[in-house]
Amino acid sequence: MLYLLLLAAEIVVIFFLSRKLQYRLSRFVYKLTKSRRWTVYVMAVLFLPGTFFHEISHFLAALFLLVPVGEIEMIPKIDGSEMKMGSVSIGKVDPIRKFIVGIAPFFLGIFFILFAINFTLTSCLVNELWEFVIVGYVVFEVGNTMFLSKKDFKAVWEFLVIVIVVVCAFYLLGISFPTFDLNLFLHDGVLVLLKKANVYLLLPIVIDALALIFINSLSGK
Repeated sequence: MLYLLLLAAEIVVIFFLSRKLQYRLSRFVYKLTKSRRWTVYVMAVLFLPGTFFHEISHFLAALFLLVPVGEIEMIPKIDGSEMKMGSVSIGKVDPIRKFIVGIAPFFLGIFFILFAINFTLTSCLVNELWEFVIVGYVVFEVGNTMFLSKKDFKAVWEFLVIVIVVVCAFYLLGISFPTFDLNLFLHDGVLVLLKKANVYLLLPIVIDALALIFINSLSGK
């Protein structure tokens, strides 16, 4: 249970560091360019690989679940006071599949980060400094773009509302849910994976923290 809590805490830290870093970086770029439009374009170029991963995650999840998919946009747009990096249009679908498509970038992002770090540490194919730098850059990109957009959050909230309504209805009808023993899931193999995940997720935290310190030093803060 402790390792799950640590994993959740690390993800929360990555989320807030990511938001803080993107905010400080956009302010720094705006200070240099004095242009909102150029700030959007610079940010889009900086996070283009991560944006591509995010939108492709939506796309692949939709294809796997047989959800109608439209065009994928990678061109940045200014949406009110926010920057819209990219989007994937999907057809009308049930809340469950919409929810899964919406959260796909997050779970695929976590998996990709852990896989990339583990592959780097265990494979003899990666042994040059520049190769480690590339892996660190990939982790940085995915870690800062895997979180849900406002549109994705809308799909999540719709699903959660349905779940809450169903749970309340079952409770009022006196229908009980089968109990689930978490300890049966957390066997030795899973605990080993969780321990590794706890250690590996320190890398995106350290990278974002160092990047934030660097941007703040350039900004004079």
